[in-house]
Amino acid sequence: MSFSTHKVNDINELTHFLNGGVVGVDISRGVDGLVGTTLTFTTPAFACTFTPAAVTDRDPYHLLQTDIITQINVADAGHHLRVVSFKGRIGFVERTPTTGVVIAAAASDAKRLLGFSPAEAVTGRVIKQMFSPAAPRVETVFQVVDYTYVVLIWEGA
Repeated sequence: MSFSTHKVNDINELTHFLNGGVVGVDISRGVDGLVGTTLTFTTPAFACTFTPAAVTDRDPYHLLQTDIITQINVADAGHHLRVVSFKGRIGFVERTPTTGVVIAAAASDAKRLLGFSPAEAVTGRVIKQMFSPAAPRVETVFQVVDYTYVVLIWEGA
């Protein structure tokens, strides 16, 4: 039997993880260098090429968290992706979890700037409920002394 453990900061991030979401870096202060780069999703299938913000009171090439989320939401014409923030860290999850979010393997500055490995696919997995006969499934979840959560996942035989 194969098991893996994962630690998350709170119950919302735990739910996000179990539903196949992925989490990047803190973008609460904005990001420089995203304009002109493309973030490509395999699941759900769409791409977002970042453009300057439509503002006159600040640098339009410094994209704030709201600019980034808005541009990704506009690019996702089918509205299959939910963009969330965990204490400033950007996260992506399917609106209706099926297989998990996948960010394409193509190297991209957008992936790097948002905190994902630029050289490989970033893959979330939907984790099945306890007592499911199929892997991966939740084996147990517990809260530890620092108020974070640890989840034990059964990966299969």
